[in-house]
Amino acid sequence: MNNLQVPRRRRRGLSVNALTEDQKEAMTSSLDHLQDDIVLVNTQWSKTLTETTNPLEFALSFLDTTSVGLGHRLPEFHQLQSKIGYDLQNTVNEHYQEFNSNVASYGTAVHFITEAQEKILEVKTNLSDANRNITVKKGSLEELNENSQKYTNMLKILPAIEKLISTPEKIEAHIREENYQDAKQLLVDSYFLANTHSLWEIQSLKPIKEQLQMQDHSLFNNLIEDIHDLVYSKNLFRYSDSSLLKDLTTPEDDFTGAETYLNNIVNTDFVNKSELINSDLKDFIKELKTLTPSDLKKLEKIKGKTDNEKIFSLLSIINDMNKLSQASTILLDRAKVEIHSILLRTTDSLRAKHPSLLKLVDDVSKQNDFGISLENMLSIILRTMFWEIFLKLLVSMQGHCLIYEIIAVLQRKTSANNVYKINDIWNIMLEEIREFLTKYLRSPKIISAEEKSKNRDSNSNTDINGKQIDGTNTNNVLYQNNIYSLQDNIDNNEKILHYSNDLKNLFKDIFPGFTVNSSVDMNNIYIKEDSLEQDNSVIPASIFNMRLILEPFLLFSKAVGQILPDDNKKMLSSKAFFLKYINEEVFPDLQRTFTYLFNTRVRSNNPYRIHVLHDNRKILGAAHDFMILFANLLFITRTSHSYKKLVCSALLNLLDSFFKYYHNLFENLFGTKVKSEYVKQIITLWLQDEQLMKLEEGAVYQGKFNQDQEYELLVKYCPQFFETGRGLNSSDLFNMATLDAIINFNATISWVLEWLPQLRKVVQVNKGDALQDIDQLRNDWSLFESPTFVREERMKSLKICMINQTVGNFDKIINNFKDLRVKLMTVLRFDIRARCIYYIGRTFQENKNWYLNTDSFELDHNISSLRSDLIKNESKMVIQLPGKEKYKVFVGLDSTINNLFIKSSKSIQIINYNGCKKLVKNITSLQLTCRNLIFEDSSSVNMNKSINFYDLCKEDENQFFIKLNNGELKDYSKLDLETLLRLLYSEEINLQARKQKQFPNKTLENSGVTKRYQNAVQKLRSSIATNNTSNIPNGATTSNKTN
Repeated sequence: MNNLQVPRRRRRGLSVNALTEDQKEAMTSSLDHLQDDIVLVNTQWSKTLTETTNPLEFALSFLDTTSVGLGHRLPEFHQLQSKIGYDLQNTVNEHYQEFNSNVASYGTAVHFITEAQEKILEVKTNLSDANRNITVKKGSLEELNENSQKYTNMLKILPAIEKLISTPEKIEAHIREENYQDAKQLLVDSYFLANTHSLWEIQSLKPIKEQLQMQDHSLFNNLIEDIHDLVYSKNLFRYSDSSLLKDLTTPEDDFTGAETYLNNIVNTDFVNKSELINSDLKDFIKELKTLTPSDLKKLEKIKGKTDNEKIFSLLSIINDMNKLSQASTILLDRAKVEIHSILLRTTDSLRAKHPSLLKLVDDVSKQNDFGISLENMLSIILRTMFWEIFLKLLVSMQGHCLIYEIIAVLQRKTSANNVYKINDIWNIMLEEIREFLTKYLRSPKIISAEEKSKNRDSNSNTDINGKQIDGTNTNNVLYQNNIYSLQDNIDNNEKILHYSNDLKNLFKDIFPGFTVNSSVDMNNIYIKEDSLEQDNSVIPASIFNMRLILEPFLLFSKAVGQILPDDNKKMLSSKAFFLKYINEEVFPDLQRTFTYLFNTRVRSNNPYRIHVLHDNRKILGAAHDFMILFANLLFITRTSHSYKKLVCSALLNLLDSFFKYYHNLFENLFGTKVKSEYVKQIITLWLQDEQLMKLEEGAVYQGKFNQDQEYELLVKYCPQFFETGRGLNSSDLFNMATLDAIINFNATISWVLEWLPQLRKVVQVNKGDALQDIDQLRNDWSLFESPTFVREERMKSLKICMINQTVGNFDKIINNFKDLRVKLMTVLRFDIRARCIYYIGRTFQENKNWYLNTDSFELDHNISSLRSDLIKNESKMVIQLPGKEKYKVFVGLDSTINNLFIKSSKSIQIINYNGCKKLVKNITSLQLTCRNLIFEDSSSVNMNKSINFYDLCKEDENQFFIKLNNGELKDYSKLDLETLLRLLYSEEINLQARKQKQFPNKTLENSGVTKRYQNAVQKLRSSIATNNTSNIPNGATTSNKTN
């Protein structure tokens, strides 16, 4: 009852009897609202609320949530209750003066009623007396009275029936003229009229009732379709002729517009553009939220001029029809089809408008792996298509956001998100955008190549030599090949083709979203997978299509982010979706594309193909191909001016793949992956010796190392190289073809290290999440044109901007290439030393006796072969290796040859003056050859150690001990000196042995050669111990020579 009290602002008007026109109008309006409520109850609740309705049963039916209960109408009943209460309160407040007058007249009325009751009692008494006096039968009077009432009711119903019969035609006319407000009002009036006079009980009016129900359904469908037309721009795209689209694209007749387009994009402020696009919507929603319920009623009756006003008017009519919840469900259910239809209509329109140009797409794509150029005429129409698609999607999302806000205003007491699930619609749109972008950015060719590569890797085994053996994985075969497929169940013939066409035409009529594209096999009646949802892209998919898609995608993300409701925390923001798609889709696709280009342009080529540089150096062609590819990618990604985190990561991964390609080539070439127990080639064993490789690293980097230690580690694997059957074989040496490949390989890595480190550029970036800025996003993912021709000189102008956190990865790759170059230089060093061991070892294997009768001027044929190989190797390195690099290959070779000749002396059984002279001549010849090879520092070549060793063999024991005591033999080990002493006595000992054979029965005196030799050995050992001339164990040199 508190709702019926007089408002405070009207208390002083209780004594005023005169009413103004506004007050009279307000009183009348309040009664009209009550009358509307009664009509609404009669039309919407006529079947459930009757005179015989039990309140308890009626209340219990709202608890029934089944299809036969009223649980689904409980919110509607509460809304009706609130509306009646509000209107009743308003009526009481407006008629307070009449109520006051009635109260004042209450006493008078009571007096008159009392008098009337006394008179009525008197009349009743008189009537009773008259009734007793009447003796005539009253049956005929009752029948006459009933007939009179029946005819009276018929006269009242006839006008209502006539009005009801004429209503459907009027409603149809209003629907046809799109006067939906009038059509709705006529429907409401018709139902009210029929319920008031119980016209639906008349059997002949049943068709009228069915017709009105159909018109009610038709009106609702028309309202829904009009909303879809406005939201999804079916009839007219509002931006098709606007300056916005013209500013962001290039006119289709301007085929020189690449520069104009880039200029427009660079100078376009996307933040201002997005705010401009959303300005009308934001203003309308802001105004809408400030309106009162009475203002909304007035606004509903105004026929909208703008799209926003039209949508509000249509939803208001649906709300008056109590079908807002049903409309929301339909909008949600059709969202996927309608959003997808935007893509289909736009692409189909492009195909119809430019059929001849689109035929060139495949040819252009085949000619360029980096996508369609912005200078190509096709890019003009494709850019317009992508802009139109994303702007239409933006308009669609604007429409859905407007619907959400309108529902929130129309149903203030109900959460709009419960009625209109805009989060689900947004997710549907995001999924469609994801599929659309993936269709144009993810190349099936690249995905297929990646899968084949994975299968090839998973189906391969490695033998003990590190070679790949192809295998077959039965699980993969079953997975890849369908066991049974319906579409392969019938044979191809003309009858089946006819049925197939008929069936597909039928599907097109039944399912609006079903399209038959050129990829569908018309000889098969069965539908391929996903034919209803998928359609062919206008251009082949490529990650480089991002140059056409990025800007419209960014504008869409920025603009939608400004209009999405803030009250739904579960809704993924457009910015978050953009970043998520970039990280989860674009970046992996970019890496796949880089890998694919690397595989097709570099890995698939012959790794030993030669490319000649402008300075006549020969390098492996794959490295030059990679340089061209990498330069193109740097031009496209524009990493020379700013740091791009993900792009930089992809480029570094590509560089790492490039290194692994040559690292694997090195390992396959030399078999360094194979376990040492299976290795047969001496150079591979040396490469696997960590101590030796560390020593060689110092030789290559600094040119200084312990040369005697190097010799010890080299001959560790063939200590008896001078013995027959225990030395190296010719198979341990590289043939000329392999040697050429190694030299070219080394030159290739050196060439790579000339231009690759120059790409290094460290920059500073602001702390924080820079990706949150739209300009930063545009900068990071803008893809530009690739040059038509890349020269080596242009690499100097290219850079990869990196930060301190990522430059370490780049430096690691550079260091890996440097380590690989060290290994290749070491291989060249090992090859030369292996040849020295082989040929010098064969020299002593073939010549155990160096007792020569005459002086020979000829070199040993093995030494001649060694000199020839050294000269050939040096000639191959002259052009390919700079002077310093070549020097590092030959440095220390003289020390190795010295040690080889000295250690091989153990195999000599006898030697005389001529034999010593010949050995010295061979050593001197090798010394001269080495000095000619290392002309940069020929004075560093010194083989005096071995020359002096064999020169001393020509002396007697007295000269030996004089030089020993003078310290002139300190460079030789104890074993070397003992061997030298043995060679001094070898001729005499050999002569004594021959005499022993000639006179076996004659005893030779022990005081001869043998005794003198034994005494000399004892004297040598005593002298070494006394003078401490050597602290090196037996078998080691007394000095560690370091160059």
